[in-house]
Amino acid sequence: MAKLDTTNIPLDLLIDYVEGLLDSEATARLEQRLAEDEYHRNIVEGIQHFYTQKGQDRAALEAYLDDFQHRLSPKAATQVRRLPRSFIAIAATLALIVTAFFLVRNSQGASSDALLAQALSTPYPSVYDQNKSGDPQDIRASIGALYQAGDYEAVIETAQALIDQSNTANPLDYFMLGLANLYQDVPNYAAAITALNQTKAFNTGSNITQQTDWYLALSYLSAGEVENARRLLEGISADGGHYKQAEASLLLKTT
Repeated sequence: MAKLDTTNIPLDLLIDYVEGLLDSEATARLEQRLAEDEYHRNIVEGIQHFYTQKGQDRAALEAYLDDFQHRLSPKAATQVRRLPRSFIAIAATLALIVTAFFLVRNSQGASSDALLAQALSTPYPSVYDQNKSGDPQDIRASIGALYQAGDYEAVIETAQALIDQSNTANPLDYFMLGLANLYQDVPNYAAAITALNQTKAFNTGSNITQQTDWYLALSYLSAGEVENARRLLEGISADGGHYKQAEASLLLKTT
């Protein structure tokens, strides 16, 4: 069983995680890391997607990755083959793997609905996690706990009360309200759009600007507001530094 590397996350470890092979302590530590690491969460989503399409076949997954590496330019392929398998998760190799999974999705002719469902399959982690005071009476800590537990209706009620009754509401409050409306059992896309637009209205250059644009685009697309969705997706697709550039590009091709 792979052990958790606190510096890099080996691909073998991520596959073990998807296959449920890690013990509870390693799982908890990895999930804590993944909650703050969108890059490696994309790898996990890619492995899950591969298994969904091909079955939980580790040998087939590794064979696919090997085949992808051999398609690289001679120089790049040589650089990859020099690496021991246990260190395949360094940043450059992971970038190639992420791209590979996106190429698989595209080559399979996934529809816009399928890509949208995939994009929404894993809720974004609570943005309050890094701001918890440790005080159980902290309203934002309570909202974060409710959100992580999947009690989105309670998140909506509590977050809306916080916004209505406080003069200290911030972009994170509206962002959490938007996500909860998007992920509740019966999504309220109009309310999600309103809350996420209010997040953008702060215009403070917060560290969730990219996330807000992405989830607003998904909300518009879910609500059937295709032109608004395309406008945001085009901006994300054109932004080489956006964490969802590849997925936005695929959605644009099918929308």
